[in-house]
Amino acid sequence: MLTGGIKNLLDTDPPFTAHNLGFAAGAGWDPRVVDPRGRAYTLRVNYKFF
Repeated sequence: MLTGGIKNLLDTDPPFTAHNLGFAAGAGWDPRVVDPRGRAYTLRVNYKFF
């Protein structure tokens, strides 16, 4: 069996936040909500020997 996927197909930017995250000052993306790395691909191969 072969399965695949694409996360964030259109490569859109995550929503911007102006909150302080933990002890880090400043603004950016909240890693608890989104992944700012962009598009990601997955591929899985499942094979059984009989």
